[in-house]
Amino acid sequence: MIGTAGSPTALGAEVRAEAEGAPYWHTSRSPGPSPWWTDEDTEAVRTSLTASEWRRLILCEWAECDDALPTPEDVDTCIRQGSTVLEPRSGVEYIAALDVRTRRDLTALVVGHAERCEAGRVVVIDRVLYWRPEANGGRVDLSGG
Repeated sequence: MIGTAGSPTALGAEVRAEAEGAPYWHTSRSPGPSPWWTDEDTEAVRTSLTASEWRRLILCEWAECDDALPTPEDVDTCIRQGSTVLEPRSGVEYIAALDVRTRRDLTALVVGHAERCEAGRVVVIDRVLYWRPEANGGRVDLSGG
C-alpha cells in the first residue's frame, strides 16, 4: 500500500501504527516532496494548499485536517479583538454563504475571503449576520421588510 499521511487521529494512522509494530509487515516512509519534483514544482503547489494539506501531501507528515472540529483553544485563537465587522477592501474577492432556516433555528449569512500567509491559505470571516425565528414556533421573516 502506498499513500500520503493524513490525520493523526484517523483510521489510517491507527493501521500504520499497528503495521509499524508488527513483525509481519514492512513499512517505510519518504518524507518531503516527491523525489522527482523540482523545487519549482514544489513551489508551484505551495500557494494552492492549506498549511495542513502542505504538511500531509507534500511533507508527508501526519497533521490534523483543516476541517477537523476545533478545540476551545483553537476558537479563542481565531476570535479577533475589536469590531466584529471588517470593512470591505478593494481588490478582495468575497464569498457569501447563506444557511436558510425558517423554523427552530437561526438563518445566517456569512461573508468571508481567503488570504495567503506564510503558513498557507487562511479564511477570514468578515461579517456574520443572523436572524432568529420569532418565539413560540414563529418563523424567520425572509420578506426583507
